[in-house]
This record gives sequence, structure tokens and C-alpha cells, in this order.
Amino acid sequence: MAPMYYRGAAAALLVYDVTSEESFQKVKEWVKELRTNIYEDIILAIVGNQVDRTYRQVERAEAEEYAHSIGALCFETSAKTNKGIEEMFVEMAKQLVDLRAPTQPVDDNNNSTKPKEGCGCSIS
Repeated sequence: MAPMYYRGAAAALLVYDVTSEESFQKVKEWVKELRTNIYEDIILAIVGNQVDRTYRQVERAEAEEYAHSIGALCFETSAKTNKGIEEMFVEMAKQLVDLRAPTQPVDDNNNSTKPKEGCGCSIS
């Protein structure tokens, strides 16, 4: 039943608790699940939450290494203190825009060679 929840997704935030190695291992299982069932490009972010806690079982370096190995972004956040939340969503939004932006040929000055057109917006 799970595939119907993420079918057609453009991005996934895979959140684990930095105080729980088990939750980090579950993220790895979810990555396998997504890679098996999603065939389009998808932006993945590995997110360690509860960095406001003094105790931790998953070090940032371990999460970064894993994220790098699967081509994912990596963030650390605290929902309690709001640390890193905005930055995470802003970066994810940028990645989504880049993923969905059509590629345009450029000239030697890095200017688009596509003719200028209206924005395609309509005002009602």
C-alpha cells in the first residue's frame, strides 16, 4: 500500500532521529523502497532531527557520507528549536525548481539563445 503514497513524488524528506541508530537504519530501508518503486528523477534529502538533544547515536559525518553515496542532500534540524528547518525547505525548493526547469541553449556569454517570450502567466 505504501507505493500509492509516494507515486509521482518529485522529492522525499527521509527523517531520522539523531538519537536513534535504528531510525537511521530505517531511512536506508526507505531509500531502497523508493529506488525500487520510483522510476523518475526524485530529490532525496536525509534529515537528522532532534539536534537540540545533547545525546546522539548518529554522527553528522556518518549521515553525510551515506547521503553522498546515494546522491542525496543532507540536513540536520530541530523541530523543537526550528534549527535548520527553513534552510532545508529553501534548498529543497531550489532543487525542485532546478529539476523541473527546462534546459535552454546558451551562447558564449552564458545568455539564453531562446527567443524572449511572455511569462506564460494569465491574469483573470
